[in-house]
Amino acid sequence: MASKIKKQVQDELLNVMELLDEGSTKRALLEGLYNKIDTYDNDKDIINLVWANKDLPLRMFTTDELEMMPGFNNLLVGEPRTGKVNVEKSFGKDWVANFEHIPYNQIALVAEKNGVNPKELMNYMRDEATAQRRKEIANEGVLGTVMPFVAKRTQEAIERGETPSVADVGLDLGQTVLEATPYGRVAKFVTNPVARTLIGGVVSNTAAPLLTETADALVYDDDNARGQFSATDVGAGALTNTMGANFLRLAGAGLNKVGADKVSAVLMNLGNRESRKDAANTIQQMMDEQGAMSEIAKMFWDIEKNTFKPEFNKLPNELKAKVLSYMDNADANAVREVILDKLHKANPVTKGQKLAYKDYQPEFLDDEIRYMMKDPQLSKYLSGDYNLYKLPSEARLAAEESAKNLLTNKLGSYQQEQGKAFTRIPFGLGRAIQNYIDEKAAEEEERKLIDDLYTKYKFDILGGN
Repeated sequence: MASKIKKQVQDELLNVMELLDEGSTKRALLEGLYNKIDTYDNDKDIINLVWANKDLPLRMFTTDELEMMPGFNNLLVGEPRTGKVNVEKSFGKDWVANFEHIPYNQIALVAEKNGVNPKELMNYMRDEATAQRRKEIANEGVLGTVMPFVAKRTQEAIERGETPSVADVGLDLGQTVLEATPYGRVAKFVTNPVARTLIGGVVSNTAAPLLTETADALVYDDDNARGQFSATDVGAGALTNTMGANFLRLAGAGLNKVGADKVSAVLMNLGNRESRKDAANTIQQMMDEQGAMSEIAKMFWDIEKNTFKPEFNKLPNELKAKVLSYMDNADANAVREVILDKLHKANPVTKGQKLAYKDYQPEFLDDEIRYMMKDPQLSKYLSGDYNLYKLPSEARLAAEESAKNLLTNKLGSYQQEQGKAFTRIPFGLGRAIQNYIDEKAAEEEERKLIDDLYTKYKFDILGGN
């Protein structure tokens, strides 16, 4: 595009040069600028050239001398042309809705001011308006409310103006299944305590974000934001899950303060309470331990003589200590065995799910109740809400954990914008973090653009190159 300011600026420089002494520094400076401007044919290059080399002219020339070159002076105190247009700032926040009514001449003027091609700017605005309108359509109505929770990829395809693919639908379904998996209940079947803790804690929070991020990177192309694996996305997802679980516990604690004890207990330990099967196994284990000690005592101890049987006088001291402890508390152990037997009848270990029976409620004697009160393992079975048939089943707890995991995973993923990992962190925190990061990124991009322009157009004015 031919320059509209080149002749004016060069004429102003030439007029002042003729007033300056031959060989003076000021004349050499203006001559250097004149010659450099002569190599350019468009306004953008000339404006950026003067801007990048403004320091020396502003220091050397007086105000009166600069006023003799008004066009050149305006460029010295003006801004560079970066080739980027802030569409919202130039055409208003509602420009998308009004795009068809924006005059081409207005677009051309804005393009010229910013040093861009008018047709390129118009095409960009058209494409952006189309994309934003598709996004609005994909987020309208009931489907627009539901899809972010269970069909985010499907929704994104609609936003792009595409028919959702089998991969979109399949990955949406797979993500929901992963997010609803009750990892904590699965971990109970792992014998290694370290592995069990990792599965119930770390894996529970990271599995869904990590596996879905990996699957997306494998399925989608690089032109889709999902096609790039993002460790930040995975980390933000894990943090969201942790925050969500803590939020549920805090909500439960709050309900406890207002008297909703039962609901509070469920929320604070959602999917992580003791089941009927857990209780039955605990009681069975206590019975086995108690029975084993009873058998050992009967084998080594002479009840009539109240001492070790002669043939066992040389027992290891550790084993002797266990026998002595059992026999010194024989009455208490007898009470404990009766209590465990009663609890076992109410909580038998079976292969089925029906592990406790409403029809059998253990009736404890006063001495048995006193014993249970002092015993840390048995005291919890004094509570009618804690033992027997009122404890939840494994299936119930698995369903609770599935609901909890699904809720905490979806808490952030429904609002996540692809390529903006932190938007998935809930309660407004993620949006604030992402906005801060976006602002800093925009500032850095602007700074780099300015630095690049300066490097490109800066030259040795007095040397002429």
